[in-house]
Amino acid sequence: MSGIQGSFNPSVKRLFKDCLRMVKHVGHEHKRMDQQQVILMVRQQFMLNAHVTNPEKLSTLKGNAMSALTNYVMHIAKSKAGI
Repeated sequence: MSGIQGSFNPSVKRLFKDCLRMVKHVGHEHKRMDQQQVILMVRQQFMLNAHVTNPEKLSTLKGNAMSALTNYVMHIAKSKAGI
């Protein structure tokens, strides 16, 4: 493996792929979102933290990524509902 995926453990790789998949899914439904910009932002965040090996820090970073995805999905849902 090369690049970003070669430096992560399996659960982090899965989270990375899930984040990209979510961006693509949400991007199809919401044309106003700059999908490429959000993908770039996700990649940058993962690359910035590629050196982290401490399990506690990894857990915190995974939680932050999941929270960001959840918040974004909730924001999209609220805008759909007109809230």
